[in-house]
Amino acid sequence: MTKKIIIDTDPAMGTKGGDPEDCFAIMMAFNSPELEIL
Repeated sequence: MTKKIIIDTDPAMGTKGGDPEDCFAIMMAFNSPELEIL
């Protein structure tokens, strides 16, 4: 059974001074078989 989630984030990867962890979290969520992104 998958867990349905909504991702609310500000992916600022590639911008000067931006933190990439939001983009990594999005990539990991989309690759997770346990999650369903709504």
